[in-house]
Order: sequence, then C-alpha cells, then structure tokens
Amino acid sequence: MQTVGRVLATEKATGLPPVVFKKEPVRDEFDEDSLRFCWNFLRTPFEKWYQLENGKLIINVRPNSVSED
Repeated sequence: MQTVGRVLATEKATGLPPVVFKKEPVRDEFDEDSLRFCWNFLRTPFEKWYQLENGKLIINVRPNSVSED
C-alpha cells in the first residue's frame, strides 16, 4: 500500500472476500418496535429518549452537549 498523504478513492484488493451490506431504506416509517441500527448516537443514554407511536418518532429533548462527560 502506498502512502500519499490523502485518502484515495480506491485501494488495491486485500485478498479478503467482499462483504455485501444490505442497502438501508431512504425513508423510515418508524413502524417497528425499536429504532434501526442506523439511528445511532454518540453516547448511550441511561433513560429512553424516544417513543415510536403510530408510525411517528417522538424525540425527548435532552440537555446534553458533545463536550460533556
């Protein structure tokens, strides 16, 4: 692998088998019992911060910031 000081658009194949990921839907209908994995966040909250009701996502606003421990 050549180091050129920037991220390249392509790299040489490593010899590992390719991994195919399922394409995520463009739109979320919030019709499941929990959020999909793509709805991740920086910190794991201690209390539930959302509700899924009748195809709607209701977010409970929390007074946290990125700089808090």
